[in-house]
Amino acid sequence: MIGKVNFFITNMIGLRAAIALSVVYLASAQPVVTRQKVNMTVFYEALCPYSINFFRDQLPVVWPLFEDYLNIELVPYGFAEQSYENDTWYFSCQHGSQECTYNMYHACVLDKLPIVKAVNIIGCLMANEQEQLFFRKCTRKTQETKADIKQCSKGEEGRHLMSGYGNRTRDFQPEIKMMPSIVFNGVYNQTLRDDAVRDLKQVICNFLNPKPLECRTNEETEDYID
Repeated sequence: MIGKVNFFITNMIGLRAAIALSVVYLASAQPVVTRQKVNMTVFYEALCPYSINFFRDQLPVVWPLFEDYLNIELVPYGFAEQSYENDTWYFSCQHGSQECTYNMYHACVLDKLPIVKAVNIIGCLMANEQEQLFFRKCTRKTQETKADIKQCSKGEEGRHLMSGYGNRTRDFQPEIKMMPSIVFNGVYNQTLRDDAVRDLKQVICNFLNPKPLECRTNEETEDYID
């Protein structure tokens, strides 16, 4: 009797091991799906009307749909000029000192928050011309970092961040000549930039192949990822 029990237990252990190995094999046999990523850099300035339009009309529509397909870099500096005197960075911005203040807000938001949250907050700020008045509203979901962002934007930390964005803008080739300048995969193309300010979703979809469901239109139903 004991022998039969041992035999049964041995067989059960063997069966379980076989099942476990089968599961491992099947899991390893499944293809690994790697999402495509489009690298997009946006050079902009906080009070530029064309930059505001892009953040108001294009980015809020596209970002929620394509954040899994986008590596996004925001560069809040524009056509500002910087100088270093008495151990401090000073800035002169195209649309006045208020724009410098807002650019610095954005720089600190980008430094203190993950890009997913930062894009949403900057989009909210850009939709309201009086950014200082709407700062509380736009950052209400990030209470733990709100004080850090404010402190950053009013001190040397924010100035150093903004100087870095100034260097990024100045060093980019070809020279940045319009705002916003939108760069895809590290290469500036004027036609793509012009298309992006009108229909960013279509530009992103043109880079993706096969196209995700987010790219489908009423007329197109084939060649999309399920």
